[in-house]
Amino acid sequence: MHAFFDSESCYISILMRKKLGTIIAINKVYNVITFKEMKKKWQKKQLC
Repeated sequence: MHAFFDSESCYISILMRKKLGTIIAINKVYNVITFKEMKKKWQKKQLC
């Protein structure tokens, strides 16, 4: 029973890590897009 529980929690932690990795990847992409948008707006402000 204990060994089963250990493998279960290990499996869950692997799932969580994968989920976290996905979240971080999405966050990075989102940050890059936001940064590019901000840069465009900033450049437009500079031109005026």
